[in-house]
Amino acid sequence: MTCNEARRLITAYVKKELPDRELEQFLYHVEHCSDCMDELDTYYTVYQALDLLDSGGCHNYDFRNMLKNEIRATKRGIIRRKIAGILLGVLVLAAELLLGVSVYTGYEIERGAQQSTLIERAILHMNYRGQKVLETEEVSESELREETETESQNKESSQKETQKETTAEKAAQETREKEVLQKQTETNSGKTSAKQTEAKNEKTSVKQTKTQETNNSKAGEGTKSK
Repeated sequence: MTCNEARRLITAYVKKELPDRELEQFLYHVEHCSDCMDELDTYYTVYQALDLLDSGGCHNYDFRNMLKNEIRATKRGIIRRKIAGILLGVLVLAAELLLGVSVYTGYEIERGAQQSTLIERAILHMNYRGQKVLETEEVSESELREETETESQNKESSQKETQKETTAEKAAQETREKEVLQKQTETNSGKTSAKQTEAKNEKTSVKQTKTQETNNSKAGEGTKSK
């Protein structure tokens, strides 16, 4: 603050019309500027003297000392107001922090409730899916058992059918072999009987031939004897 600015504020200071910011700058300047302090002292003395005259008081006052005391009191008032402003700001900040914490806590509580609800839903969903998987596995196992049983039954049926076919083929083969043997036996027996018949016929013809020869020889002998 310059001297001209300070001198323009002297009247406002004497009438206590300065705000704290300008008041602090003004006091700092007059404390370090003797010319401005002398001018302030003059204005202050005149103003206080006129005020005392109006009120009818005595005139034995040390106005310079009164000015110094007022400056000290004003500075203390500025400091008190600063401290009060700081405290008020701290209180407002603390209130805002408490409000923010309460809001955040409420949000976290609500969020935690939502998360717990989501977790419970996820657990229920997982349990449901687990049950479904178990049921599916049980169904798959039952289907596998049924398929295995069906396959085993089919195998047994096919084996039985194969055994039946094999038995039928063996029986048919044995029947064919018996028929072949019977035919061979019949053929052999026919050949044997034919041979026997030929042998008998040959023997018979031989006997007849011999008998005829014997008869012829007897007849010849009889003819010769006559």
